Amino acid sequence: DDPTLIRALLKAGAEVDAENNEGITALMWSLQTETCDHTGRDMPEFLKRERNRRAVVAELLRSGADANIVCYSKRRMKWTPLLFATCAPDLNASAISALIRSGANVNAQTEEALTPLFHAAANGRSSDAVRELLEAGAEVDAAGKQKGREGWTPLLYALAAPYRSLPIVRELIKNGAEVNLTVRGGFTPLLFAVEWGNPEAVSELLKAGAKVDARDKDGNSALDCAMAKNYKQVVRRLLNAGTGGP
Repeated sequence: DDPTLIRALLKAGAEVDAENNEGITALMWSLQTETCDHTGRDMPEFLKRERNRRAVVAELLRSGADANIVCYSKRRMKWTPLLFATCAPDLNASAISALIRSGANVNAQTEEALTPLFHAAANGRSSDAVRELLEAGAEVDAAGKQKGREGWTPLLYALAAPYRSLPIVRELIKNGAEVNLTVRGGFTPLLFAVEWGNPEAVSELLKAGAKVDARDKDGNSALDCAMAKNYKQVVRRLLNAGTGGP
């Protein structure tokens, strides 16, 4: 990520939206690249590369890079730059902002009907990015079609994500995410939060009106699940919410 070199190449006539053999443009490439480990001794190098990458993205957009160009590679079918950005390992809100200012469609969909908000929610690293997308009009209850996750919304992706970011869950709920939707297997967001042993998310969902007596297709309630897994904090919060037991 060298903004000076990018600027020189563009000045020399390089095509800003040229694609490689996988259909990926320079803008997509710069958005998906993980800069480096940003912990400990690597922090100065991370900050330098991150500054450079932001400058590259800004330079490409200033030079007319298409913020809505679509990739048709087998692995990234129908992905736009915003979908690349929200899936990046070191996602940050600045790239999202730059793309939105350049007219990126916040509700663009992959072949599996996943929008940038799904990626940002599952990524789990930036509630600011989620907020940026929602403020720009991202559909909070869009329903995906990913195999095995048909009907899932960004909230369910956030609850099932490895990082399980509570600020992202809060941001989605604050913006009207449906807390009582039911997907395959009879699962609701509350049942998801219990399944993953996330007491903080359980509390947020209950405060937002999640039904504590919802049951999955096998008739198990949130309390049944929490007790079976010995999630003591979750059990306590469910009982405090007035489940009263099975």
